[in-house]
Amino acid sequence: MNSKLEKYRQLAQKLSLPLQLQPWWWDAICGDHWDVALVEENNGDLLAALPYVIIKKGGISVLQQPPFTTYSGLWIKYPTDDGFKRPAQFAFEKKVFAALADQIPRVPFCSFHLSPGISNSLPFMWKGFTSSTRYTYLLDLNVGKDILFENFKQSLRTDLRKPIEKLEIKTIDAIDEFYPLLKESYHNQGGTIPYKYETIQHLWKVLKEYQSGKLYLACHGDNNKPIAGLLTAWDAQKVHAVASGQSGDNKPGPIMAQLFWQAIQDHIGKQEVFDFEGSMVENIEHFLRGFGGHLTPYFRISKTGNLFWDLVGKMSGKWT
Repeated sequence: MNSKLEKYRQLAQKLSLPLQLQPWWWDAICGDHWDVALVEENNGDLLAALPYVIIKKGGISVLQQPPFTTYSGLWIKYPTDDGFKRPAQFAFEKKVFAALADQIPRVPFCSFHLSPGISNSLPFMWKGFTSSTRYTYLLDLNVGKDILFENFKQSLRTDLRKPIEKLEIKTIDAIDEFYPLLKESYHNQGGTIPYKYETIQHLWKVLKEYQSGKLYLACHGDNNKPIAGLLTAWDAQKVHAVASGQSGDNKPGPIMAQLFWQAIQDHIGKQEVFDFEGSMVENIEHFLRGFGGHLTPYFRISKTGNLFWDLVGKMSGKWT
């Protein structure tokens, strides 16, 4: 039995961890192949946790983000006493993050993303890691439907007001109609889908078991042909746009906007934040920006085993 994983599961039973830090999320995507780095107090209580998974990529061991998981960490328990000021917070983070970094297995390459709430990556850099910045858009759902809509880009509001002939938006129970849209989207962007059908199928099955996911599909009314799809998942605080795909044009347009707007409305009054989970693809970022969310940075922490593996990764593109 893995005692670290057992302690982490016990922690998750006591606390309301974020969705993508839940053990059941990692079980659904990684099976029994994931592990966790832990920092404990002297009395055995947990101070911090960072789950991770190592996969084989081209025969080489690589630590990287699991599919559909934008953030893999970290959870941290800050002291709550009145004397805990900002300098003390930085000192605490330095100690705890360094202890986590020391537990990360030495592999030719590793890369993981910190949650947007983590604003300090220096302790990882001091341990030889590289920190780079990525971005997501976070939408505050507490302001209500009318204010949300008014904060949208004008062209987006126009698209949403304009009815699309014979378009039907529905929620579905099976992943079968959604997966081909994902494949087509990757193909239209010049790539191949990086995960298997069985992976998203199992994640969807588990999301339904935990009543934490919804699958939206836009279809053409004449032949009921799927045009676009969106998978969302949530915890008590935040909704995640986990995956989306569409047929035809590789630029998200009015139909995809209708799907996102429906998903946003479904969670007003239930969750506080809608996380678009960002994109480094320019035309997708442009689409997400139109919803008026807060541009929010998060850190990508990475490290290569040595100069040789660094060169291999840059030449092959395998580590990106």
